[in-house]
Amino acid sequence: MDILNKFIIEGERIILGKVDIHSELMQTDNKESVKGGGFCLYDSVTNTFILFGGSSEFGKAKIQDIKPVIFNNKVYTDIGIANDEPLSKHEYNFVYRSKHQGDIPLL
Repeated sequence: MDILNKFIIEGERIILGKVDIHSELMQTDNKESVKGGGFCLYDSVTNTFILFGGSSEFGKAKIQDIKPVIFNNKVYTDIGIANDEPLSKHEYNFVYRSKHQGDIPLL
């Protein structure tokens, strides 16, 4: 399993990337537009992104904020966002990992 390190929800997009701090993923200077963040694992065997945890800068991303972004196909890597190339919900699986409920499929 590979780690894609961190993610944030900025506006209506999820941005994933290997960064030291969550704010390095921001595409604007407006910290108010970030709804939360966390960590991300990628399982290359099942093509699954596993979102979990929280951000010390922005707080924990809520599942109710994550689901519509994935449904609307607005998940990007920090590199793919520059070319407006989202990660297709038809090619990848997305899961929210909860301490209390386990893995929750997001589509």
